Amino acid sequence: MSSRSLSVVVSVWISLAGLALAQLDTGTITGRVTDPSGSVIPSVRISLVQPETNFRFSAVTNAEGIFRIQSLQPGTYQITFEAAGFKRLVQDNIVLQTGAVKPVDARLEIGLASESVQVTAEASLLETETSSTGTVTEGDVLYKLPLFQRNITNSMVVMPGLSVATTGG
Repeated sequence: MSSRSLSVVVSVWISLAGLALAQLDTGTITGRVTDPSGSVIPSVRISLVQPETNFRFSAVTNAEGIFRIQSLQPGTYQITFEAAGFKRLVQDNIVLQTGAVKPVDARLEIGLASESVQVTAEASLLETETSSTGTVTEGDVLYKLPLFQRNITNSMVVMPGLSVATTGG
Protein backbone atom coordinates (compact mmCIF):
# COMPACT_ATOMS: atom_id res chain seq x y z
CA MET A 1 0.00 0.00 0.00
CA SER A 2 1.44 3.36 -0.96
CA SER A 3 1.94 6.11 1.61
CA ARG A 4 -0.75 8.19 -0.10
CA SER A 5 -3.30 5.37 0.17
CA LEU A 6 -2.31 4.77 3.78
CA SER A 7 -2.77 8.44 4.67
CA VAL A 8 -6.23 8.45 3.04
CA VAL A 9 -7.25 5.35 5.01
CA VAL A 10 -5.96 6.84 8.27
CA SER A 11 -7.77 10.13 7.57
CA VAL A 12 -11.05 8.30 6.94
CA TRP A 13 -10.70 6.29 10.17
CA ILE A 14 -9.95 9.40 12.21
CA SER A 15 -12.98 11.17 10.70
CA LEU A 16 -15.26 8.21 11.44
CA ALA A 17 -13.93 7.93 15.00
CA GLY A 18 -14.64 11.62 15.55
CA LEU A 19 -18.21 11.19 14.27
CA ALA A 20 -18.75 8.17 16.51
CA LEU A 21 -17.51 10.01 19.59
CA ALA A 22 -19.64 13.05 18.76
CA GLN A 23 -22.79 10.91 18.99
CA LEU A 24 -22.17 9.60 22.51
CA ASP A 25 -23.69 12.53 24.36
CA THR A 26 -26.92 12.81 22.39
CA GLY A 27 -30.34 11.18 22.36
CA THR A 28 -33.16 10.43 19.94
CA ILE A 29 -36.89 11.12 19.97
CA THR A 30 -38.99 8.80 17.86
CA GLY A 31 -42.62 7.80 17.62
CA ARG A 32 -45.73 7.04 15.60
CA VAL A 33 -48.66 9.35 14.89
CA THR A 34 -52.15 7.88 14.64
CA ASP A 35 -55.76 9.07 14.36
CA PRO A 36 -58.54 8.20 16.87
CA SER A 37 -59.19 4.86 15.12
CA GLY A 38 -55.51 3.85 15.40
CA SER A 39 -54.69 4.31 11.71
CA VAL A 40 -51.34 5.93 10.98
CA ILE A 41 -51.16 9.48 9.66
CA PRO A 42 -48.46 10.18 7.04
CA SER A 43 -46.93 13.62 6.38
CA VAL A 44 -47.55 15.05 9.86
CA ARG A 45 -45.41 18.14 10.47
CA ILE A 46 -43.47 17.82 13.71
CA SER A 47 -41.76 20.71 15.46
CA LEU A 48 -39.44 20.05 18.39
CA VAL A 49 -38.21 22.90 20.62
CA GLN A 50 -35.77 22.88 23.53
CA PRO A 51 -37.08 25.83 25.60
CA GLU A 52 -33.80 26.39 27.51
CA THR A 53 -31.83 27.04 24.30
CA ASN A 54 -34.68 27.78 21.85
CA PHE A 55 -33.14 25.30 19.39
CA ARG A 56 -35.76 24.08 16.93
CA PHE A 57 -35.88 20.83 15.00
CA SER A 58 -38.44 19.67 12.47
CA ALA A 59 -39.48 16.38 10.91
CA VAL A 60 -42.29 14.84 8.88
CA THR A 61 -43.79 11.40 9.44
CA ASN A 62 -43.25 8.80 6.73
CA ALA A 63 -45.93 6.66 5.05
CA GLU A 64 -46.16 4.49 8.21
CA GLY A 65 -46.68 7.54 10.44
CA ILE A 66 -43.23 7.15 12.01
CA PHE A 67 -40.78 9.95 12.78
CA ARG A 68 -37.26 10.02 14.23
CA ILE A 69 -35.23 13.04 15.32
CA GLN A 70 -31.63 12.15 16.16
CA SER A 71 -28.55 13.84 17.64
CA LEU A 72 -30.46 15.83 20.26
CA GLN A 73 -28.76 17.28 23.31
CA PRO A 74 -30.08 16.00 26.66
CA GLY A 75 -32.75 18.22 28.17
CA THR A 76 -36.44 19.03 28.23
CA TYR A 77 -38.34 19.42 24.95
CA GLN A 78 -41.73 20.52 23.66
CA ILE A 79 -43.07 18.75 20.59
CA THR A 80 -45.90 19.91 18.31
CA PHE A 81 -47.78 17.73 15.80
CA GLU A 82 -49.77 19.35 12.95
CA ALA A 83 -51.70 17.76 10.08
CA ALA A 84 -54.53 18.92 7.83
CA GLY A 85 -57.93 17.93 9.21
CA PHE A 86 -56.62 17.32 12.73
CA LYS A 87 -56.30 19.40 15.89
CA ARG A 88 -52.80 20.58 16.67
CA LEU A 89 -51.24 18.52 19.50
CA VAL A 90 -48.60 19.98 21.85
CA GLN A 91 -46.70 17.81 24.35
CA ASP A 92 -44.61 19.55 27.02
CA ASN A 93 -41.94 18.39 29.45
CA ILE A 94 -40.45 15.58 27.37
CA VAL A 95 -37.21 14.75 29.18
CA LEU A 96 -34.43 13.27 27.04
CA GLN A 97 -31.34 11.82 28.70
CA THR A 98 -27.94 11.05 27.23
CA GLY A 99 -27.99 7.98 24.99
CA ALA A 100 -31.76 7.53 25.33
CA VAL A 101 -34.18 6.69 22.54
CA LYS A 102 -37.37 8.33 23.83
CA PRO A 103 -40.67 7.10 22.33
CA VAL A 104 -43.24 9.88 21.92
CA ASP A 105 -46.35 8.51 20.25
CA ALA A 106 -49.21 10.84 19.39
CA ARG A 107 -52.92 10.34 18.73
CA LEU A 108 -54.33 13.30 16.82
CA GLU A 109 -57.99 14.24 17.21
CA ILE A 110 -60.10 15.16 14.20
CA GLY A 111 -60.84 18.87 14.07
CA LEU A 112 -59.63 22.23 12.85
CA ALA A 113 -55.94 23.02 12.86
CA SER A 114 -56.71 26.18 14.84
CA GLU A 115 -57.87 23.97 17.74
CA SER A 116 -55.17 22.44 19.87
CA VAL A 117 -54.71 19.78 22.53
CA GLN A 118 -52.10 20.32 25.27
CA VAL A 119 -50.49 17.26 26.89
CA THR A 120 -47.96 17.20 29.70
CA ALA A 121 -45.61 14.25 29.29
CA GLU A 122 -44.84 11.79 32.06
CA ALA A 123 -41.59 9.91 32.50
CA SER A 124 -41.46 6.51 30.83
CA LEU A 125 -40.63 3.73 33.27
CA LEU A 126 -39.24 1.41 30.63
CA GLU A 127 -37.27 2.18 27.48
CA THR A 128 -39.04 0.10 24.83
CA GLU A 129 -37.21 1.39 21.75
CA THR A 130 -33.88 -0.38 22.42
CA SER A 131 -32.60 -3.25 24.51
CA SER A 132 -29.79 -1.20 26.02
CA THR A 133 -29.51 -0.42 29.69
CA GLY A 134 -27.74 2.47 31.29
CA THR A 135 -27.54 4.83 34.21
CA VAL A 136 -27.40 8.61 34.17
CA THR A 137 -25.60 9.96 37.22
CA GLU A 138 -26.57 13.54 37.96
CA GLY A 139 -25.15 16.35 40.03
CA ASP A 140 -22.83 15.63 42.90
CA VAL A 141 -23.80 11.97 43.36
CA LEU A 142 -20.23 10.81 42.72
CA TYR A 143 -18.92 13.33 45.20
CA LYS A 144 -21.22 12.01 47.93
CA LEU A 145 -20.27 8.35 47.38
CA PRO A 146 -17.70 6.96 49.83
CA LEU A 147 -15.10 6.14 47.18
CA PHE A 148 -11.38 5.79 47.71
CA GLN A 149 -9.59 8.72 46.01
CA ARG A 150 -12.72 9.50 43.92
CA ASN A 151 -11.55 7.05 41.26
CA ILE A 152 -14.25 7.01 38.56
CA THR A 153 -13.79 3.28 37.88
CA ASN A 154 -14.66 2.54 41.53
CA SER A 155 -17.99 4.31 41.07
CA MET A 156 -18.99 1.91 38.30
CA VAL A 157 -19.29 -0.93 40.80
CA VAL A 158 -22.35 0.71 42.40
CA MET A 159 -24.23 1.08 39.09
CA PRO A 160 -27.15 -1.38 38.76
CA GLY A 161 -26.60 -4.25 36.34
CA LEU A 162 -22.85 -3.73 36.05
CA SER A 163 -20.35 -6.43 36.94
CA VAL A 164 -16.60 -6.06 37.03
CA ALA A 165 -14.37 -8.91 35.86
CA THR A 166 -11.00 -9.23 37.54
CA THR A 167 -8.02 -10.99 36.05
CA GLY A 168 -5.00 -12.55 37.67
CA GLY A 169 -4.79 -13.91 41.01
